[in-house]
Amino acid sequence: MNEYEIGLEDRKTKKRWAGENYGWQSKESYDKLYTQGKLNPVQQQIDRVTSSVSRAVMSAPVAGPAIKAVQSGIRFAYEALPAPVQQTVTKGLETTQTAAENIAAATGLPVSLTDPLTIADIGTGGASALASKGVRQAVKTGVKGLADDLMTPPTGMVPALAGVGGGVRFTPKPTVPTFTEQLAKPLQIASNLEETGWQGSVRTLLDSKAPKEQIKRVLAKPYHKDLPKAYQYVSMDDFANNKGGWLDIMIEKAENFKQGMREFRQKPRASTQRRMYDDYTENPLNPDKQLYDPTNPVRKAVTQAFNTVVGKEWHHIFGNKEAAEFMLSRVAQDPYVAVNLIHHLHRIGLPTSGVPQNIALMKKAAHRKTGGYHSWSKALGFENVGKKRGVLEISDYGQEISKAILSGQTDVTELFEILSTYSKVVEKVIKPKIQELGGEVISDMGPVMKYIQGTRKRSK
Repeated sequence: MNEYEIGLEDRKTKKRWAGENYGWQSKESYDKLYTQGKLNPVQQQIDRVTSSVSRAVMSAPVAGPAIKAVQSGIRFAYEALPAPVQQTVTKGLETTQTAAENIAAATGLPVSLTDPLTIADIGTGGASALASKGVRQAVKTGVKGLADDLMTPPTGMVPALAGVGGGVRFTPKPTVPTFTEQLAKPLQIASNLEETGWQGSVRTLLDSKAPKEQIKRVLAKPYHKDLPKAYQYVSMDDFANNKGGWLDIMIEKAENFKQGMREFRQKPRASTQRRMYDDYTENPLNPDKQLYDPTNPVRKAVTQAFNTVVGKEWHHIFGNKEAAEFMLSRVAQDPYVAVNLIHHLHRIGLPTSGVPQNIALMKKAAHRKTGGYHSWSKALGFENVGKKRGVLEISDYGQEISKAILSGQTDVTELFEILSTYSKVVEKVIKPKIQELGGEVISDMGPVMKYIQGTRKRSK
């Protein structure tokens, strides 16, 4: 098997290496394969295994017109950019093309149907390209609209990500790593994270009954000014006044995480990390409490009471690690941003932590064996594979967006928008896959949920 890098040029023949499927090609042929999304090694493997499936889907009456329409929209948006900017867009879309190909592999759809510009909203957090406001609007109306209207999969096909995004955001400089860089990053663990330590001074001011304006000055950050009214669920005035006890709640969260990190560093166990992460991401707006921890008495009671629960494995839908490390990015730890992210998660219906709405029960084989959920999720890039990063691992993008905010390359809105998009991915892609594998979300299990809620009432 050749190990040439795709794109390598032979100085004598001037031909370029186009991968195992296509070998050496002229520049014209190479460029054509590139525009068709055929140069990624993952896609070439997919093509070798599923060519018959791809041919069948491409010939479907719904798929053909949709492909042409979306390609036209992408080309329109791209050609509207100034020439220097096109180079930036091309580099940024290399990552989203890979995302599209991985999703195509998992859903059975051809890569042409998994719109890279929509996936850019997930895969790059809006940091993949540069464009004017006019071009951004053209993308939203021209590309996303076409995807929404035309890209209804034929009967029996799993919906892909096309058309589920909340709109593509463009920012001055791409800050998210390329696909190759992303995979090369070492696996992040809890001990890499740092508490920002904001709560000590604020607690002192609260205890001394300091004026609201003084507390506001301590809490205020330059990037707060960019947060739109739509995402200001709690105003800075109300937060500094501790209205609804939200400042107390956020201080308690920060203190509990500090203690959890101390315990984890003393005994770095997976169970300690998982418990700490679930505690940090538990949403106070959800009346249902977490029950994932195997030592939780409610979990034990449910397991003993229901045959439908016995022998099943418990799975976080919005991953324990992914949710926590997104919320523990430096900007997301900012208490004013965090309290509004908590409200935003509640509004968009994206549960976190080990609550019934975020836990699915699955058989072991469907959960962890080859061909099960985690195999599928890793193939798409939603999860890491060993020490290699998943290209769509949501917490990575939270961390990168946070860095970009602090360096002035983007604004805090990005954190909210990528969660909005991810919530749609959960509903349209992740949950259907869990159901396909025979999994059930606890909150959808009527008798079990009724029992849990009864337990909660009795414990009050």
